[in-house]
Amino acid sequence: MSERTKALTLLLLTACGGGAESTAPTATTACGDVDGSGGDTGDVPDVLGAWTASFASSLSEDGCALSGTLTENFGFLNQPFDIAGAAPYSLRLEPSGLDQAFYGNESATGGLVFSGQTDASQGLLNIAFGGLLYTDPYTGRTMWEGMVFLGVDQNKDGGIDCTIRGDWTAIRSSN
Repeated sequence: MSERTKALTLLLLTACGGGAESTAPTATTACGDVDGSGGDTGDVPDVLGAWTASFASSLSEDGCALSGTLTENFGFLNQPFDIAGAAPYSLRLEPSGLDQAFYGNESATGGLVFSGQTDASQGLLNIAFGGLLYTDPYTGRTMWEGMVFLGVDQNKDGGIDCTIRGDWTAIRSSN
């Protein structure tokens, strides 16, 4: 890691790691909330913290013919996860039970997208998932709704052999 990268990493960790208590927003909140208490597009909620997800109540598969159930194959997409980092450009999603992080960005209007790869029994999974972050008006909970795309490289030769698409809903564990 270059000295410049180390310095930038230290700066981000220091800026977004919290600090002394005050009545002002904390550094952690500022690092997860791209528009503070609101903006011209509404109030985009803070993205950092613990979440619970639900994947594929609606699913489309193109030629994968995977053995096993959806939970057996992609259970990590239905597990709790944490989002850490500094919005909008240095976000890290860490699923429970998976030694893999996915990296992403957030737009000023609440668009949120992550991508990455993980090795699985089905092959190499190329994953992109994203959607819109908002506060549900009925429950007051922070929601993230969108889609997941899985490109499965079944023989790990670098090409995508089949695809899976499904819906994605996540609820922030605390607001």
